[in-house]
Amino acid sequence: MVARFVTVATFSLLLMSFSIRSGNIVYAQETSATFSGGAMLFGWDGRDCDASLEGALRYNSSTGMEFCALGDVFPTGCPTIGDVCSDGTVYAGLTPDGNVEMYAQRCDAGMSWGGSSCTGTRSTPDWNDGNVTGHVTTGLTNLNTGEANTAALDGLDSNSGLGGVQPHQAAQYCADSSLNDYSDWYLPARAEVSVLSTNYTSIGGFSTGRYWSSTETSFPGDTAHIVFMGSGATNTNQKYDNLPLRCVRKVTNPGTAYTWQPL
Repeated sequence: MVARFVTVATFSLLLMSFSIRSGNIVYAQETSATFSGGAMLFGWDGRDCDASLEGALRYNSSTGMEFCALGDVFPTGCPTIGDVCSDGTVYAGLTPDGNVEMYAQRCDAGMSWGGSSCTGTRSTPDWNDGNVTGHVTTGLTNLNTGEANTAALDGLDSNSGLGGVQPHQAAQYCADSSLNDYSDWYLPARAEVSVLSTNYTSIGGFSTGRYWSSTETSFPGDTAHIVFMGSGATNTNQKYDNLPLRCVRKVTNPGTAYTWQPL
């Protein structure tokens, strides 16, 4: 829990001086690239927040007054489903896996944001490695836990007919993604893809039709669950088919970092 500053004294337009109490009195200085501990930056928004600046304030020309503090790190600037966050991800809604915030990549697999729309060729990987006969039953039938499903599929053999470990291509794509500097992307479970489908217009960048989930069907083991984007209908599909997907991540243990936080 990060404590917020409370203004307890005066503001003078003529002198441009403040007195703020947060344990100690700190003083304002005018726009400057030189910061001395205990002073407040006013009108300059180019300084990084770090441990040496903890407790300092500044005026950010884009977001207003901020203070430097150690706190939980969530994507910011995206309170509404479909909003693009400060880190480039899109707020997609609440995942049924813990009822926490879920964020989607801005475009489908294989595509990238081109400034006004998604560009490039949409990837349509197999759920397995494309094999028709060497089916592997994974037992990963949970409809909600895409993060756990993907973690289990990552490195699990998908083809009993070949030696070695053949990848589950759809899940592997998300597990290998480092988009927006995150390494915790996963292939959503069926119920999570349904959340994407419910909000597909707001999130944007989807095609219509079948999308992979990370949920295998209970029987037979050669099929996986799919969701029809837009309509929300669900079905099962042979694992060797080529279908699009959208990677997501959820924030349950966001970690901490020094960041400029709004007052």
